[in-house]
Amino acid sequence: MSRRTVEPDKPEIPILNNCLTFVFARVVVAARATGRRVAAASFSVASQRKMAEHAATRVHDGAAESPESKQALGDGEDPGQGAGGTQPHDEEQDSALSTATVCLVIGMAGSGKSTFVQQFALHEEDAARESPYLVNLDPAVASDIPGVNLDIRDTVKYKEVMEKYKLGPNGAILTCLNLFCTKIDQVLNLVEARAKDQQVTQEELAPAYVVVDTPGQIEAFTWSASGTVITESFASSFPTVVLYVVDIPRCCENALTFSSNMLHACSIMYKMKLPMVIVFNKCDVQSASKPLGWMRDYEQFDTAISESSTYVASFARSMALVLHEFYKNIDTVELSAMTGDGFDELTEAIDRATTQYYDTYVPMLEASRKARQEAEAARREHDLAKALRDISVEEQAEKGKARERKDGDHHLQGHIRLEQEDDPAEEERLLEELKAALVLKQRSSGGASSLGK
Repeated sequence: MSRRTVEPDKPEIPILNNCLTFVFARVVVAARATGRRVAAASFSVASQRKMAEHAATRVHDGAAESPESKQALGDGEDPGQGAGGTQPHDEEQDSALSTATVCLVIGMAGSGKSTFVQQFALHEEDAARESPYLVNLDPAVASDIPGVNLDIRDTVKYKEVMEKYKLGPNGAILTCLNLFCTKIDQVLNLVEARAKDQQVTQEELAPAYVVVDTPGQIEAFTWSASGTVITESFASSFPTVVLYVVDIPRCCENALTFSSNMLHACSIMYKMKLPMVIVFNKCDVQSASKPLGWMRDYEQFDTAISESSTYVASFARSMALVLHEFYKNIDTVELSAMTGDGFDELTEAIDRATTQYYDTYVPMLEASRKARQEAEAARREHDLAKALRDISVEEQAEKGKARERKDGDHHLQGHIRLEQEDDPAEEERLLEELKAALVLKQRSSGGASSLGK
């Protein structure tokens, strides 16, 4: 007896394909990057760095203001537009906006990212500075996040996506990010609107930091098309820094775990091409002196790795030489998201990474945009030359056809002229000559037959 397989009813998922999401959202990013949103388009790198350093040292003298109300990105008009249309462009407000540093908080599940983000906001408020603009990109968070300004859960419902599209936990998180990144332009507009609302007088300041909390499933953000779109969107509009949070107790279990964690951090930095600060969290549970010593002294790491004789240890020992160069360009901070210790050193490290952004990423962005413009100009020139060649071939073909039609007309006119020039008398004479020849032939054939007889 044959067994029949029933396929589950799976509705089509809109814009789930990574390629489609990437192409759609990159169009939005390119549109913003060619306009006034590119950080280096309006003023020089030196002036940007000066404003960034100035913004990091300013102190807010007013009371802490309440977080703005959450807004669903799917509803309402563009915050950058009023009821009467687009608002006039203000260069000073855009310059102030560019001083806010975006901090992408990335780390393994359980490393304490959410607690770190909340403690970061409390630290800035306790230091009498402007509260950071908090963005949550983890759709699977079950509890409320205090002080969050922009939450992906207000736009996309994680459990509804999982049930509607028959997805697992990781697939639902990736789908939520894919759907959310198609509205990244509105996300940037909301951050810009917050800065414009506070830029009323010279005493009122824009947020110094925009802290973005990413999903605990680290690969769902760092290795997906939607994560690339979100990262490049922020990086093309604001100075952006990656904060890689490391769990000290788990990282210090052995040198192999530490090496694999650092390899992951290295791959993320070279993929995103952004300045990175490695944040060793939970120093209240265990000190980070051991991993910091491994980073600074290869001999200490080699001694620790020699305790294991597996092939993985041999691989880690070889990779340590490569990571040693990686450690030279990385800032490290030891802190506790629970007690708040070490956040002063964190802000200093973020300021140094922001300067590195202006020194490294902005020139790279300008070079990339220039190369893209040159490639586009070359493509247009090639298309124009090809079109001109096609037009020339078509013109030659038309000339040949016209020449053939002209020769055909001359030949036809010659036949018509010959027919018109024929003389009826001449035709009658030729006909009489033909008849006489036939009669003569008949007579000669008759005489020859009589002789034979």
